[in-house]
Amino acid sequence: MNEFVKKIFLIIAVLVFVFIGWQIMFNDGGFLQTSYNAIAVEINKNWANTHGEGEELLSRYGEPEAQNNSNSGSGGFDINVN
Repeated sequence: MNEFVKKIFLIIAVLVFVFIGWQIMFNDGGFLQTSYNAIAVEINKNWANTHGEGEELLSRYGEPEAQNNSNSGSGGFDINVN
């Protein structure tokens, strides 16, 4: 009985740690969003310096309407699947 109780509490502890880790990494304002936005802002600043104000190369994490600012005329990633 003692081994069974230890296994149950171990499973619960693992699930709690997974949940906390998920919240830290992927929640709004989590580590993933903060680090990506920090990198994207600096890249966009340098892009704006070389290509003019208002131009962004990378959209910010969580932006609902990201713009496509690529200069390729082929539209390779703009595929209509309807």
